[in-house]
Amino acid sequence: MNYDHPGFVLAFSALLPVLAAGLALLGGLRMQQLPWVASACALVLALWALAGARSVLGEDASLSLSIFYGMMIALTAVQFGAVMPRESTAEGGRPRLIGWLVFVVIWTVVVQFAVAGWTLNLVDGWLVTGLGLLDFGGAAMLFLSTAAGGLGWLLVNRTRGPIVAVAAPRRAALTIAFLWAGFFAVTVGSEAVPDATALAAAVNTVVAPLCAAVAWAVVERIRHRRFTLGGTVRGVFAGLVAITAAADVLTPTWAGILGLAAGALAAVVSGPRGSALGHLLAQLSAAALGLVFIGILGEGVGGLLTGSWVQLGAQLFSVGVVAGFAFWFAATMAIIVRRLGAQLDWLRRRPERAV
Repeated sequence: MNYDHPGFVLAFSALLPVLAAGLALLGGLRMQQLPWVASACALVLALWALAGARSVLGEDASLSLSIFYGMMIALTAVQFGAVMPRESTAEGGRPRLIGWLVFVVIWTVVVQFAVAGWTLNLVDGWLVTGLGLLDFGGAAMLFLSTAAGGLGWLLVNRTRGPIVAVAAPRRAALTIAFLWAGFFAVTVGSEAVPDATALAAAVNTVVAPLCAAVAWAVVERIRHRRFTLGGTVRGVFAGLVAITAAADVLTPTWAGILGLAAGALAAVVSGPRGSALGHLLAQLSAAALGLVFIGILGEGVGGLLTGSWVQLGAQLFSVGVVAGFAFWFAATMAIIVRRLGAQLDWLRRRPERAV
């Protein structure tokens, strides 16, 4: 993006901390875990300011856009809170939390910075310029890669018991309000100027989540014979994630169809309610569906509307590259961190055994 309205961008940047609060409520973060998440966010922002902004967005990137995308990338740590070890106060839990912190920072710098460069840099980004990827709000960077990375970490570190549980949202109205306000920053703010596209993105950001919540409720009713407040929250979240990439190329009608599809798909793949695995699978499926939907029904590019399926191929390839790279690096990092943690634990216990 070679132009922007600084005041417009900075105003929506101020809403991104609200999205962080909504994601924290959705992921069930506890008070004692927040300092670790805040530390990870601070480290990521510092590295972004020192080297990431120019290397990812280019030398001519404006200060307002650098701040906007830096705050978006910092949300990675909040999303990875869903797979954070819950033993935050026990003596044996601190090394695991340190390992989580190291993983989040390294993964974000290597994967998120790379994906941001591929999808946001309109000059050198090979997915957006060479392949023609369309991703309006940065869903590939912000949600697709994070969900794939979280799955990589979770599947390596799971135990015999239930996979790391995510607390069901108790303050449903507050969670929805925070998420919705924050996603307006992601979708409308990504246009960077107040124009007709920004207005269309705002309308779609309202329509898609409403339809997704309805679809999730229907699936929940069929599967569990009742509705839940937590399901409504997660349905809204699925719709918001899905519309992030396509907010500028869909009419409100098609945005509603996307919301219905995303809500139903996310509800089906979410698995056990309240699990981190289900939460990440729902996020991954919604983000991927939103990106793929552009190639099917995107205005001026969708295969069903234009007869050309080139854009769909570009979207599918990009989804595979981003998700595959994020999952592979996360799983590799998780194995390394786990082995290092085991070695350090062995060294720590060795003097005790000797005594």
